[in-house]
Amino acid sequence: MESKGMSKSSQLRRPLHPQLDQVAARVSEFARQLRAEFADLIREDAHGFKVAVVRHVQHELPPHAGRPTSPHLDRAAALRAKGLTWREVCRFINPEFHAYERYRQQHFMESVRKALAARKRRPALQPTIAD
Repeated sequence: MESKGMSKSSQLRRPLHPQLDQVAARVSEFARQLRAEFADLIREDAHGFKVAVVRHVQHELPPHAGRPTSPHLDRAAALRAKGLTWREVCRFINPEFHAYERYRQQHFMESVRKALAARKRRPALQPTIAD
């Protein structure tokens, strides 16, 4: 099933999309420019330089698809934006919240706070439900 003149390993490395050939060429050119412009930094700490470049490139590109946003967290964010307290938000998004023991209520509120804080650190995501 091999194509003429191509080994199996080179077939696996071929881009899945034709435009990815152009991306590979651009990345190669970008890397060549970085090596020329920042040769001193690379000589001092090649690993650190590479880590920093990859981190900056990842930050500039869109994130992978990942999990869809959670509807109850979408609702919690909307309620917090309206000025409700964390306890009020938790009562709205979880009908069983009032029946929880105090420790479990605190744990639930903390989980919701942390989840919404994590959202703020990420690029904006589209909500799963309309309000």
